[in-house]
Amino acid sequence: MGAALVVAAALVVAGCGGGGGSSADATPVAGTAPVAAAAPVAVASVSPGSPVTAGPKTPKDVAATLKGNKVVVIAFLVKGTADDDDVAAALKTVQGDRLSRNSAKFFIYNVGSDKFGDLADLLGANGTPSVAVIGRDRILTNMWSGLVDAPILRQSILDAADTAAAHPGAS
Repeated sequence: MGAALVVAAALVVAGCGGGGGSSADATPVAGTAPVAAAAPVAVASVSPGSPVTAGPKTPKDVAATLKGNKVVVIAFLVKGTADDDDVAAALKTVQGDRLSRNSAKFFIYNVGSDKFGDLADLLGANGTPSVAVIGRDRILTNMWSGLVDAPILRQSILDAADTAAAHPGAS
């Protein structure tokens, strides 16, 4: 799981402080171990306009889909948080559209309960909600960190489907 995404999700779930306490509140309790530095990112993240390829720990179903000719939509969400729940509803709406359902494959990961390998690091997702749309040509079309609604997602998928397929023979 991407270290940055785990830390960001933990901050969302636990809150990030701001309770007005003094810096003395942050003093570690006696006998606790210091926090270890985050491990280096296993794969370099891509930016919009760059090609996406599976990393060494990419889930097999995602890696297989990246070899096909469909648009790939990948989302990272935390259930029970307002923005993430709104994005989940938008994704569900778009998945229900016949055109989107036929042209795209959706992978929706719930942070903290689903295993998504190196995808968060690969796509540069560092918080939730995050949604990536990868075109048929395997170029990262869009990457959102924050709210995105159904009409924007639908248009992004249509645009991503209107590219040449990445693999010869794919139509």
